[in-house]
Formats: sequence, structure tokens, C-alpha cells
Amino acid sequence: MKVRQLEVSFDGTASSASGDQRAVIPIEAADLDRDEECVIVHGLTLEQIRTSPTSTSRQASAESRTYERPAASPESKRLTRAEEELRIGKRAVQAGEVRVRKHVETEHVTEPITLEKERVRVERRPVTDASRADVRIGDEGELVVPVMEEEAVVDKRAVVKEEVVVSKERVSERDTVEADVRKERFDVDESGAADRTRADLKGRA
Repeated sequence: MKVRQLEVSFDGTASSASGDQRAVIPIEAADLDRDEECVIVHGLTLEQIRTSPTSTSRQASAESRTYERPAASPESKRLTRAEEELRIGKRAVQAGEVRVRKHVETEHVTEPITLEKERVRVERRPVTDASRADVRIGDEGELVVPVMEEEAVVDKRAVVKEEVVVSKERVSERDTVEADVRKERFDVDESGAADRTRADLKGRA
């Protein structure tokens, strides 16, 4: 009570006069796809199925040989997939420079100052004392009175008024790096697979 073979007929194949001749496929070579309602035959092409041994009776079918699935090849082939990745690093580059120079300008300055000076005042006063004995007529007399005044003396000297201190500091800011990277993708084309033949077959135990 165990299924051992599938007897397969093809569309458009007429039955012979001696009986219903059909192709015989060992059950070990077939799987049932319940979703698509079809039989999947492993390791046989459609032409091999057409030329497979046939049976005219149940007794001949029972004597069919046992089918073994082809063993998988011990050597496997591999296909790798690669893609580019961004490797972002940093380096120090000169973004600019700051120069601090000094130059000399001439500026006309006006400063107020107070100066003192002497003035000469001449007064005539009558002499009432006539008993002075040292009076001689004809003697020349002269008075010399120096007159003093202040004048502005300008002196200049260099005085430090201001200084410039130049320093640097490190700041962080967010930026975005954009680049195009290539990636490999697998494209699987099963249209040329020869190890599996899928056909709508009608089987019976």
C-alpha cells in the first residue's frame, strides 16, 4: 500500500490499440506542489521523461527499478557581492590667516596751558624830601629791569596705551559629507535551470 511509481501521459498523446501506454517515473524523483497543484520532477528533462520506460500493466510497473536522486556535487561555487563604504577621515588644512600690523599716523593735537608773564609798570611820584645831598646835575642814570615770562615747552615721549593679544581656540561644528557609492546586487535568473523540470502532470498510484 505504498506509491512507488507515477504513470504519466502527455497532452495530445493518443492511446495505443494494445492498451494505455504511459511513461513511468519513480516516485523518488517527484515532489508534489500542493499550492500550484503540479508535480515537480527532479533531475529529468522533458525529453528524458518522454523516452522513459513504459508499462502496459500494473505488474510491469511494479517491477520498475528504484530511482535515486542525483547526489549533489561536493564542489560548490560561490559568487561574492561587494559594495563601497565611505571611510571619512579628517586632516588639518589652512583655511585662512589673520595678520596684525601697526603703522604710524600723525595727528595734530591742541592742549590748553596757562602761562605767566611779568609786566612792567612805570610810576612817577614827586619827591618831597629836598634834603638829600647826593644829587648832582648831569649824572646819567639808567635802570635795567629784566622782565620774565613763561613759555610752553613741548616734549614728547612714547607711552604704551593699548595692546593686541592674538590667540586661537578650537570649535566644533556639524557638517555633512556627500558621496556616491557603488553596490553590487545579485540578479538570479532561473529561466535556464536544467536540474528541475516543472510540468503539469497527471499522476496516479
